[in-house]
Amino acid sequence: RTADDRVGYFVTALKDFSKKETDDDRFVRYINRWNLEKADPSAEMSTPKEPIVFWLEKTIPFKYRKPIRDGILEWNKAFAKAGFYDAIEVRQQPDDAPWEPGDIRYNTFQWITAGAGFAMGPSRVNPTTGQILDADIIFDADFLQFWKQEYETFTPVGIAQLTGGPLDLQEYQAELRRMPAYMQDSHSARCACNMLNGMSRQFALGSAVMATRKRSDAELEKMTMQGLKEVAMHEVGHTLGLAHNFKGSTLHSLKDLNDPEKTKDTGLGASVMDYNPVNIMPEGMKQGDYYSTTIGPYDMWAI
Repeated sequence: RTADDRVGYFVTALKDFSKKETDDDRFVRYINRWNLEKADPSAEMSTPKEPIVFWLEKTIPFKYRKPIRDGILEWNKAFAKAGFYDAIEVRQQPDDAPWEPGDIRYNTFQWITAGAGFAMGPSRVNPTTGQILDADIIFDADFLQFWKQEYETFTPVGIAQLTGGPLDLQEYQAELRRMPAYMQDSHSARCACNMLNGMSRQFALGSAVMATRKRSDAELEKMTMQGLKEVAMHEVGHTLGLAHNFKGSTLHSLKDLNDPEKTKDTGLGASVMDYNPVNIMPEGMKQGDYYSTTIGPYDMWAI
């Protein structure tokens, strides 16, 4: 499908030398997307011939499997708008599975312990058509571990230690230059998705505020599960071909942001492809959801 600048998809660009020499731009740009086809082409709503199947790696802690599964399946709401029942399925990797998450035959949500506090959603794409062939989401468990163990003073040094990277743009760019060339290229190819680094900081902020206000363990758990679900939705969005949308957070006023009746169908912003901060309200004011619990209206429209 030919790309359109008004919709934020990653693209596969080709140079077509069969175009006339007078054409200024010989590039052809296709969006990166899965090849979903209806099992019943004549039906208004149909299951796909081949659904997009994500496997949850067996190393994911049991208590976190539900918000991750729910976050992946949220995207079925968007595909339903396009006429598909159950476009995405989630399956659990058995403990005795003979295959590893790196097997290209499986799309996986991988739980790793790299000490880097990051998440990413890379995919492999047919270079001639833009068809996504395989995708894997990688989630570093240390993102949750650090903020649960200690609360940091929010200084530049503390934030760098918390997120595993520098705070200011100049130092960040200098760090990129120090990387080997192949790592710089792969970093750019991922569209430099630093959502999980930021989410580490947001979780630490949220949990620190809750500690000072003596919020219940149930509220802290609610924030954790909602945050995990939003990260899952964001990274799955990348594996579906969607790039970032940093305009999405302007959807609601602060008042509407904390009205669950107004956010249950839209989330806290127009898109989970934004970097949405934790929603923590001052004492005495109404507290809504801490993070988006569903994909936004832009996400549905883009799919």
